[in-house]
Amino acid sequence: MRAIFIFLLLSTNVAIAQQINNIKVKCLNLIYEDTTILYTGIDNYIKIVYSNPNDTDYTISIIGGIIKKQKNHYVINVKDPNRVTLLLKNNNSELPKTEKIFFFIKPFQPLIPMLCNTIGGHIKRNELLKEEKITLNYSKVEYLKKQFSIFGFKLVYTDNNGNTKELKSNSEALTNEQKEAIESLLPGQKFYIENVEIHDSYGNKIPSENVAFIVDVE
Repeated sequence: MRAIFIFLLLSTNVAIAQQINNIKVKCLNLIYEDTTILYTGIDNYIKIVYSNPNDTDYTISIIGGIIKKQKNHYVINVKDPNRVTLLLKNNNSELPKTEKIFFFIKPFQPLIPMLCNTIGGHIKRNELLKEEKITLNYSKVEYLKKQFSIFGFKLVYTDNNGNTKELKSNSEALTNEQKEAIESLLPGQKFYIENVEIHDSYGNKIPSENVAFIVDVE
């Protein structure tokens, strides 16, 4: 019985999967899809790729999680935070054998709001004034992006009279009032994106972090 083992590369902290025979698994939640990492607390999208199109009759099961078929991919929910094993029974062979794929399990990190593709810190003023909405730190990964929706957030800043102001948006988009407030800020001034309301695809509220930004020169 062969298996795909996960090698943790200490220099990159990435789990790399070896391909076995006809099978390769891609983790679609990751930027590097060939790394075999699953997250706890979210839907993990995977795709099973067969190098031989005539050898695709496998029975798929799992230990330590729940797996569901969706169109041309599968969704895995982690139940055992220590170990999840994918079992692939080859029904084409005269002597059916089961291949195993072991996943590295990680907790899903908090969602963080972004402006201008930046997670806090300095943002050039001219770029900031062109921005239309906030995004999340996983927005570049399509299978993660579609799991979360922003239903509102607050922009918090200090005006020229030293008063703290809070401006609310009921979506991911910056309101005209928020844009005007940002435009009034001078280089070096801070403002904050806080209380971001995020829901997952099941309607559950997902916590996020508050982030501070600093208006930079052009």
